[in-house]
Amino acid sequence: MAKVNELNRLVRKVGAGLIFSSALLAGLCSTASAATDLGDFTGSPQDTWDGLRRIGIEVRNFKQPNLLNPEEKIVRRYLQYVPRSIHRQQHKTYPLVIMLPGAGLSAELSREWDWGNRVERLADKDQFILVYANAHEPGDLGSQNPGNPFYSNGGYWRTCFGKPGTGPEFFTVDDVAYLRKIIARVKAEGLPVDKNRIYLMGMSNGGEMVQRAAREIPELLAGAGVVMPVNSMPATVPFFTCAQRPQHPVSMMFIHSPKDTLLDTIYTSMGFDYGAVMKDSVAQWRTALGINGATEKVKLLPNKINEGAGYSGNVPWALASLNSSITRYDYRKAASGNDFAVLEMTPAAGHAWPNASTTDPLVAEAPYNGFKNQDINAEEVLWNFLKKNKRIH
Repeated sequence: MAKVNELNRLVRKVGAGLIFSSALLAGLCSTASAATDLGDFTGSPQDTWDGLRRIGIEVRNFKQPNLLNPEEKIVRRYLQYVPRSIHRQQHKTYPLVIMLPGAGLSAELSREWDWGNRVERLADKDQFILVYANAHEPGDLGSQNPGNPFYSNGGYWRTCFGKPGTGPEFFTVDDVAYLRKIIARVKAEGLPVDKNRIYLMGMSNGGEMVQRAAREIPELLAGAGVVMPVNSMPATVPFFTCAQRPQHPVSMMFIHSPKDTLLDTIYTSMGFDYGAVMKDSVAQWRTALGINGATEKVKLLPNKINEGAGYSGNVPWALASLNSSITRYDYRKAASGNDFAVLEMTPAAGHAWPNASTTDPLVAEAPYNGFKNQDINAEEVLWNFLKKNKRIH
């Protein structure tokens, strides 16, 4: 029990660091965003998010019960993009991909900072319905930008543990139920969702939430992509508020850096080795999903970009994340048909969604960001892996 309590304190500390890092990044990036003048979210979502609507992104919201006060309803939202080539009238169904932001970031901000329009263009190319999910408050960035709806309600996913510094009141909403509701509402709109091809992708605390979904609602999912995550465990392992049960098979891919500039710093401060913790987490998932570790195939991916080339500063986490490279680990499919793969970035990578855009040195120097890996666009790697897999009955 002492070890469990120690790890619980670690996870709370990790969450605090994620929110702190997000706040720093907000200060550096918000002035450059064209989306900061849309006004407050007090009326029609269609009017408030008009800039997104012009590029084909719709805002959806619904009410969810407050678990501590059932008579109170909490408004939740998500963004939805449907490629023009997808027609409701056709007798054809299409995959659904749901993206989950990291701690403190709203769906809108994550789209701007982490994903741009890359996932939408991927949806256009390969024809899938796209949702940007949005965690419920508290999100520290919202209080700093009260008039900006893109900061509104950006929060912290309710995973198997609570947000740093809060008690049981943190669990006012059920985020597994939120994801279930999104899937149901997209279908209820008449959109032609292929129920056998529903995928989640998440960053950081969002990657942690993807793992919770993979352990609690895997029967709804074809695949899960986990990027730069806080560690979690499969359903076969009792994990804080998440009860133990058999693990239903689902295809999974992890993309992480054992020396993640933010997470490794936080874990080390608590006496843990983030790389070792993630190694154990990945091994537990691999075993629970029926993947034979002896079938592992290792491949060093092309080191296309020298991240931080020309950097002349002396900030430790920026220096540590210069010119990261990626090793990929693939395995034979499990007997159930599910796939499993891991991408590791070494010697270290910045705590951000890997993509080809350059990290500004000022952003890399902010505690504890570092230079993100640019050798891959993570959403493309995840999608190319996951799209081959269907839900396992």
